[in-house]
Amino acid sequence: MVKENASTYFERKPLFPGTSCFPLSPDNKVTIKKMGFPHSHSDQLNVIFDVIGTPNENDISFVTDPKAIEYLKTFSNRTKADLQKLYPSASSQVIDLLSKMLMFNPFFRISVNDALKHPFFKGVIHSKIEFKPECKISLEFENEENLDEFKLRKFFTKEILYYKNLRSNNQDYYSKLPMISK
Repeated sequence: MVKENASTYFERKPLFPGTSCFPLSPDNKVTIKKMGFPHSHSDQLNVIFDVIGTPNENDISFVTDPKAIEYLKTFSNRTKADLQKLYPSASSQVIDLLSKMLMFNPFFRISVNDALKHPFFKGVIHSKIEFKPECKISLEFENEENLDEFKLRKFFTKEILYYKNLRSNNQDYYSKLPMISK
């Protein structure tokens, strides 16, 4: 989204500009079905697969739901896009980091800690103001059974409000950090 890759703001766009996401927010106007599943060119997974390619057997090895595996196999085979062609002015470090982040299987994807150690971030990391959390973050909805869109929105809203209130209550602390925008 930098000027070198897109000269005007009209050309700048998100990497994955999907407009629907089956099954939580499916495109209700879709008439194309593959193996009983609705398919839309603007579906989030379809848009992602245009960039990262469709997942192979190793990529979907972490998926445990048979219906989800069946759904993933309905996407037409695509190869990974050449990120250097998508972002011609990007450095080799940027392309390397982006490639490591854009892996379908989370077990093959670069970890946050390793990503922060990537050469791309050299000179950006400020160890005096950054810290590693003392405990693992647990999100309530991760263990929720029968999670639907309404429940998920409720959990997200609760999390957002928690952190919004936390930031409001600690505004003086955040205002002293050079990396945090106000």
